Amino acid sequence: AFLAVKREEFTGSREATLATTTVLLLFGWAALPLASCASFLFRSPSRALIGMTTFHLLSGFGLLVGDFVLASVAGAASGTNARLRPLYNLFPAYALGKALLDLATRDLLSTFGVAARSSLFDWETLGRPMALLF
Repeated sequence: AFLAVKREEFTGSREATLATTTVLLLFGWAALPLASCASFLFRSPSRALIGMTTFHLLSGFGLLVGDFVLASVAGAASGTNARLRPLYNLFPAYALGKALLDLATRDLLSTFGVAARSSLFDWETLGRPMALLF
């Protein structure tokens, strides 16, 4: 999908394409056990699919936005956010969203002349989300 719409931040280089592919594969790897366990809560496969898609969408987007907002606010909120981050990391959709956001942010910063880190696979760039998804 990223190749079809020519998103340079995700597929502009060989390293970015490899990083994007790896993150998506690791998300699938992390989401399968959760989906398998949750399947016992549903009576039909279509309801399970809708339920898990909704769960991943809300947990990933909600936690990512909450993390961004709490990290932007100075004072006690940023300290609370730092203590909550280990909890966020339990959700595969948050790790996927964080990785894709880091990929997009890196490309955006490079357009403003900010030097990128040495590799996309550094711990502070995509290494942490990838490790959490594995």
